[in-house]
Amino acid sequence: MTHSHREAETSTDLINIAGVSILSTTSEHLLKILQQRRQQSKKTILLFANSNFIVNCRALFQASTPDIENVLIANDGIALNIASKLVHGKTFSDNLNGTDFSPFFLSHHPEQLNIFLLGAKPEVVLKAKEYIALRFPRHQVVGVRDGYFDHQDNDEIVGTINTAGTDILLVAMGNPMQEKWILTNQSQLNASYIFGVGALFDFWSGNKIRAPIVIQKLRLEWLFRLCQEPKRLLKRYSVDIIQFLYIAFKESK
Repeated sequence: MTHSHREAETSTDLINIAGVSILSTTSEHLLKILQQRRQQSKKTILLFANSNFIVNCRALFQASTPDIENVLIANDGIALNIASKLVHGKTFSDNLNGTDFSPFFLSHHPEQLNIFLLGAKPEVVLKAKEYIALRFPRHQVVGVRDGYFDHQDNDEIVGTINTAGTDILLVAMGNPMQEKWILTNQSQLNASYIFGVGALFDFWSGNKIRAPIVIQKLRLEWLFRLCQEPKRLLKRYSVDIIQFLYIAFKESK
């Protein structure tokens, strides 16, 4: 368990899924934790663990190493709830996916923030910038960069993010790419907040459509997305789910 996880545990639960310590908390409480850490000049990496995250990224977050000292992991999706109920006999307090929590965070953060967007296709990240300007005018997007860059450009990108005075960096590359990039570069990044947000820019840009609210409340958003992108997501919601449940039970023993 990392220091930041122990800190969060004083006011919220941690649930271990396949060796990964995941916060069980609410949006309101998580917001307070993040604000408190910023006031204490502590950098925070916030990631959202769904079943695909556990399958692809668990090895990155199982050991207590300096690379994950600043990492907080929130739960995302019904599969995590099912695994937690079967393994631990309890479910998570809330569903804290990045698509919902990120706008909640920006809407309720008391201070103006400088935002940098990294990831997705060039046209998608530019539309996401326009969305933020309309939806969250109190904050300022100080830079954007698509996710299709070469390794040799990495230092230049990190420098650009820091020079822009970034307070919050949103990284949308999908997992495990975004998690690996964040862990590799976090020590060089000056932003107070670094969020791994997956498909968020696609939703903000209108490139992908969110499920209707009633579908979200029924916890069937995964099925809505599967119907939209069956070729890309069929394995994730079939083979990968089975692998995830196997891993969760195996690790619990």
